[in-house]
Amino acid sequence: MQTSTRGKNILGLAIFAICIACFTYNLPLAQGASYPDETIKVIVPAGAGGGLDREIRGILPFLKKHLPVPVIIEYMPGAAQRRGHNSLYKSRPDGYTLIITSLPGSVVGELMFKPEHKIYECTPLYAWASMNNTLYTHVDSWKSFDEFVEVARSRKIALGLGSGLGGTPHLQGLLLADGLGFDFKWVPFKSAAPALSALVGKHVEAVICTGKAGRPLVEAGKLRGLVVLGDTPDAALPGVPTRKKLGYKFAVQPLLRGILGPPNLPKDRAKILEDALEKAAKDPEFQEWANKMGLLLVDYHPKEFAEAIDTIYKDVGKILDRLEKTKKKE
Repeated sequence: MQTSTRGKNILGLAIFAICIACFTYNLPLAQGASYPDETIKVIVPAGAGGGLDREIRGILPFLKKHLPVPVIIEYMPGAAQRRGHNSLYKSRPDGYTLIITSLPGSVVGELMFKPEHKIYECTPLYAWASMNNTLYTHVDSWKSFDEFVEVARSRKIALGLGSGLGGTPHLQGLLLADGLGFDFKWVPFKSAAPALSALVGKHVEAVICTGKAGRPLVEAGKLRGLVVLGDTPDAALPGVPTRKKLGYKFAVQPLLRGILGPPNLPKDRAKILEDALEKAAKDPEFQEWANKMGLLLVDYHPKEFAEAIDTIYKDVGKILDRLEKTKKKE
């Protein structure tokens, strides 16, 4: 009987502790509390050494200059960014858990796979970098984008995708195909490197990936950049025309990097983070580094960042049915 009573007491204490924890989690943040006064964590929803990792590590030293607390990285790869965004979405909105997001890929994954999170409900803080995709062909193949389009309208060209089905190159390929009235034979790769290698070996006929990824092979005379899939020339590929310069009007969706907070982040804390990120992104030393990385610097505050996210949802929504058809192949 004594053992039974003791067990009930322990169970009761455990239930009480859980209730207190849940109550505390849902309490509104104290007004006037000093923020920040503890370590801030930035989730990287990918593995170490990739593009997101390089970019957050590039800006982090400058961000730390404008925040009085340590800022650390937590790697959370898996499910094409969805694992990391789910974690952010469920975190307490206190400004101590953030994420570096890569758009439009994170929105594509959300709409295709219906995870727990919703990007549009998260708090946009600041976006500082954009990057165009480029369409590449073998140097022995088409010499102009017009020639490429003419052939694509007569048969399906084997197009290598630098980040798999459902990634940004796939989205851009669909926007290109829909805008010009043709389709591709999709050939997904895990990253840009194997896709470009396949193009060099003529195992695919074209590849979509970033200018920086393809530049070494262009400079080596093995590949040709046909068109920058954006309206801004790519510093990594001088001389490669943009779709706008060539007179085409199909939709383009460049990569966008920025920081999100969880839903319902208090405005005063969001503003502190926004200001610190802006100062970091406008540091001349950071901008010099970003230019060497081939990044197109932007200045997206919460309003502009939210508008960019909204545009991505609309663009993805237009071709979601076609994206869904490839879902089983991922």
